[in-house]
Amino acid sequence: MKRVIIVYNPRATRCVLAQEKVFAEARGLAGFLVGKFEIVRASVEENVKRLAGIVQDGDLVVAMGGDGTVLAGLNGCMLAEKDVKFGVIGLGNFNDNARIFRTRTLMEIINGEERMAYPLKIEVDERHFRYALCYATVGMLAKSARMFDDPKVRARLKKRNGKFWHSILVLVGWYFRNKRKEKLPAFNLDGQLVSGFSDYIAVNSPTMAKIMKGGKWYENPKVFWRGLGRLNSFWRLMIFMAKSMLVRIPGEESKVDILEFEKPATVEIQAEGEAEELAGIRQIRILKSERAMKIMVGKY
Repeated sequence: MKRVIIVYNPRATRCVLAQEKVFAEARGLAGFLVGKFEIVRASVEENVKRLAGIVQDGDLVVAMGGDGTVLAGLNGCMLAEKDVKFGVIGLGNFNDNARIFRTRTLMEIINGEERMAYPLKIEVDERHFRYALCYATVGMLAKSARMFDDPKVRARLKKRNGKFWHSILVLVGWYFRNKRKEKLPAFNLDGQLVSGFSDYIAVNSPTMAKIMKGGKWYENPKVFWRGLGRLNSFWRLMIFMAKSMLVRIPGEESKVDILEFEKPATVEIQAEGEAEELAGIRQIRILKSERAMKIMVGKY
């Protein structure tokens, strides 16, 4: 009998009603053994390790929730190194992953098309950090993402049913309070010294933060899109956002990016909105995973 593992976060903004609907649908599936995997209050790595320990060859793993839940599901499957399929029911505030998968129910995932996706692979000081199907950033954007870990912010979003534009207002408020003090330490990239920038951005998906345009690099086994931004300047941020929303995030294609800091640095790094502050690091390496992930996408 085939196994379906539903990965979910009971504390997610819009998860309660969806849980009831999806679990009811799961109970009606014939020929499948359905299990639940709950994201607990722990680090991303702890949840990923727990999930990797139970995944088996032939499983269908379905992440139900926002991009953070999807990140945990994806990383658990990649870490397990098993022959599994991965699906998504997007319920978050930004849902960048949902724009890749285009599935809203279990049956749409089960009856969907199987495709191969190549996540970004992120290494810190030559050690694996995370995989990301959509994007990763280093700097101010990553630090701002931690706003959504604040219990008060989560409570406000839940009260408003996770309204997207309320999330944007939260970020705007954080930006004006913090922009002047946010700047990346100097680093070398492609043999050139880079200084004065607030953000490094690697994009692998059609959108980033819902409103910024990317592309389908997740289908490409070799390249992704990268950009640099001085987003701590309000007018430069406005120009950057206008280009990102109307055309594409400013940047260029890359195969491997190695950010080598001149001195041991403390920086904020995020993948799919899950951010972490890292201290005393010398190098961040971003490239495409050599291993593909089987994903189930909607047929419509």
